[in-house]
Amino acid sequence: MISQIGVGTAIGQTARFGGGPRLVTVIAVEDSLVLQATDQALTLIAQDAPQIWQVVAGLLYLQLRGMVQMLAEATALAPRERLAARLMRLAPNAPGSADLHISQQALGEMVGLSRKSVNLYLAEFERLGLVKRNYASISIRNRSELRRAIGPGAISSRDFAD
Repeated sequence: MISQIGVGTAIGQTARFGGGPRLVTVIAVEDSLVLQATDQALTLIAQDAPQIWQVVAGLLYLQLRGMVQMLAEATALAPRERLAARLMRLAPNAPGSADLHISQQALGEMVGLSRKSVNLYLAEFERLGLVKRNYASISIRNRSELRRAIGPGAISSRDFAD
């Protein structure tokens, strides 16, 4: 598992620009409404609305930026900070607390840690009042302090607005 997405999120790719097989598999863990548009359909749409390619390019850029950010976190941050960064990335950019419906096992897969290591770090974060561990979910309690746990300058503040 690489990440978890929520309502209204666009994800996808097009072979039009690079060819080859698809790179990701999306698995819905709850009922979902999915719109799939083939490259052929996008080409037909573009005949009437050529600006669709700007939207596709924007989507691809956001996905690339997210992957580069995750790679930077994986290579530059220590495990504790990497976990804090991923929690911030998964939490909606809204003030207050946020509930993440994710298991510690899945979170560990995202950051390259065992479930046991994730649990130890989460226990520390819980003692500090940053998170609350629940069954198959984690509640973010203090986004500002959780961001500080990542470390100064490690992540752009633009990425994690309060």
